[in-house]
Amino acid sequence: MTNRILNAFALGLMSVAFVAAPVAAQDLATTNTPAAKPAKTKKTHDSSFKGKLDKLDDVNKTITVGDQTIQITSDTRIFNNGKPGIMSDGTMGEAVHGTYKKSDDGKLLAVSVHYGTKDTSSDTPKPKKKKKAKKETTPPAATDTNAIPAMMPATPATPPIEAAPATNSVPPGGMN
Repeated sequence: MTNRILNAFALGLMSVAFVAAPVAAQDLATTNTPAAKPAKTKKTHDSSFKGKLDKLDDVNKTITVGDQTIQITSDTRIFNNGKPGIMSDGTMGEAVHGTYKKSDDGKLLAVSVHYGTKDTSSDTPKPKKKKKAKKETTPPAATDTNAIPAMMPATPATPPIEAAPATNSVPPGGMN
């Protein structure tokens, strides 16, 4: 009788396993797929310009350096002699350099503009890395077995406190 019950239980357990296994495998297959990769965007590298400022147009927000007309945008970072500046800080004939990106319609959009001769790239000192000081530790001598480890305080050991003898609260004559 118990044999029949065990066989029926085993058969039921195996049938549940056969039904549940494909469902669990399907769930794992759908959840472990990598997310779709975003579309690759065309990376544009900044180009540089350098020369004398030939024209500064406040109305159209452009500067002309040589044969290049560069559009100033709200994202353009402008510097005057190494310090933050504004577009109108530039003067005709003054040295100017910077970087720009080319837009889809062919315009040169300024990323940064540096008026003046002060070169900010070499002027900014780079912070020096601090070297960690090495801690010099001397291990205790191998022959000295009484050496105190460096972490232990050098204080003499105190003897253990002995307990006072127990007193009996019953008078010597007993209780009457």
